[in-house]
Amino acid sequence: MTEKPPRPNPTADLFASADLDTGNPAPSPREQAGKSPQQALTPARLNRLARQAIEQQFGRVWITGEVSGFSRHPASGHCYFSLKDAQASVSCAWFRRQIRPGQHIQNGDRVLILGQISLYEARGAFQVIVQRLETAGQGDLHQEFLRLKKRLEELGLFDAQFKKPLPARPQRIAIITSRSGAAVQDVLKTIARRNPLLEFAIFHAAVQGENAPDELMAALEAADQAGFDAILLTRGGGSLEDLWAFNHEGLAHTLFTLQTPVVSAVGHERDFTIADFVADARAATPTAGAELLSPDLGTTRLRLRQQAQRLNHAMLRTLHNAAQSVDQLETRLFRAQPSRQTATADRAIGQLQHRLSTSVQQSLKNQQRTLETLKTALSRNHPRQRLTQQKQRLERLSQRLQAAASTTAAQAQQTLQHTSHRLLRQIPATEHWQHRLSTQQGRLLQAWKNRHLGEHHRLQQLKQALEKLSPLKVLERGYSITQNARTGAVITDASQVQAGEHLLTRLYRGRLVSQVQETHPDEAQETDGNSPALPKTRKTPKTPKTHE
Repeated sequence: MTEKPPRPNPTADLFASADLDTGNPAPSPREQAGKSPQQALTPARLNRLARQAIEQQFGRVWITGEVSGFSRHPASGHCYFSLKDAQASVSCAWFRRQIRPGQHIQNGDRVLILGQISLYEARGAFQVIVQRLETAGQGDLHQEFLRLKKRLEELGLFDAQFKKPLPARPQRIAIITSRSGAAVQDVLKTIARRNPLLEFAIFHAAVQGENAPDELMAALEAADQAGFDAILLTRGGGSLEDLWAFNHEGLAHTLFTLQTPVVSAVGHERDFTIADFVADARAATPTAGAELLSPDLGTTRLRLRQQAQRLNHAMLRTLHNAAQSVDQLETRLFRAQPSRQTATADRAIGQLQHRLSTSVQQSLKNQQRTLETLKTALSRNHPRQRLTQQKQRLERLSQRLQAAASTTAAQAQQTLQHTSHRLLRQIPATEHWQHRLSTQQGRLLQAWKNRHLGEHHRLQQLKQALEKLSPLKVLERGYSITQNARTGAVITDASQVQAGEHLLTRLYRGRLVSQVQETHPDEAQETDGNSPALPKTRKTPKTPKTHE
């Protein structure tokens, strides 16, 4: 029995030195790459060779671990995270087309993925392209977080009755964070922008690592004893492991016993820690925490300006109302004098007498005008006057009628003569047009007949072409249609069926029901060099049934 040669490793000899004196076959161009200064590789070429070697060696693999550092790109919808265990982690890319509807994961979840091991050429980063993801439960750290949260909640450390109110206008605040972190810069910029007059002190403490909980507790106690108006506990975002110092049970008890109000601004909006639940208030980000404890001077100035304007308007309204009251009292006092009342009554009597005199005179003038109008109308409507007017009108109408009759008769005679002359001239032209009309009617009838015969011939040709394309004509020439008897799907490839399945074959007349016994390769199918040829299906009817 001959021993099989070992499977070649595409990565093992990628950069091995070539030995031309051993009699081995000449190395491939990829094996020769980078073996000499003349064949030096560029970073892009190196990463491409490494990616090809990794993908050929590993292919797709199943990996299980805990999700950490999860993020979703807002524009593309692609997700990126790290899959870790106690010893190591690996970067993963989960593209949107591979995400099933309603499928979500978060930091701390334990997942099982099927992925393609690859290398991101632009950065030379080793990564796994996720092709399938199944949730396997929550991670150990997340489980520990939930257990601690439940225990502290039962002890009452999260109760709202123990929360201390934040000061409305704090004068001095303590900031507990790392001086080298980005969070302290965001906090200082926010305070400088909103309230430069606010006094603050930074208590440095590690926010990550084994010593972080002890340093944070010591800084909190020192700030509480210094008499600040409020304390801001903050750091930037990170994974569950990065924020784990803020999930320390001792830190939770320290926060609960402080006398100074505490604002917890740890991580980003999606990050929650035990410190957030115990603190007197939570802010989504360090910037938001600084805004809670630094009243905006611009807003304060605007509010004071608005209050001053409202106060000024109220004073003006009060003075205006008082002045109107004084004027009304003076008017009432002036009207209440006896001499004033007598003079007012005399003026009213004089006005009434003038109005009465004017009204009587106007009424007399109107009656006189009416009388004159009636006299004029009576003289015009006297019977003798009306008879004279009607007689004159009748004479005028008789004269107009005689003149119109004479004119109409002359015009009618003239028109009749002109029409007779035109008719006599038009008789030969009428016969010409009748001849042309008959000729055109004959041509039109012949053209219609020719068009009708052409369309009828074209319709017959289309009918014959359509009959040739009919599926029934194809079946009549000996072809058939084979379908899956259970699903009705049309069978076009032998790989669509398996031995034992029933098939329904439709002929030109009737149908056949058969059962597949075995399949054979199809000579017409193309195969690649890396996989065996696909089999061809041969149907052997077994107890066929015919159907008309």
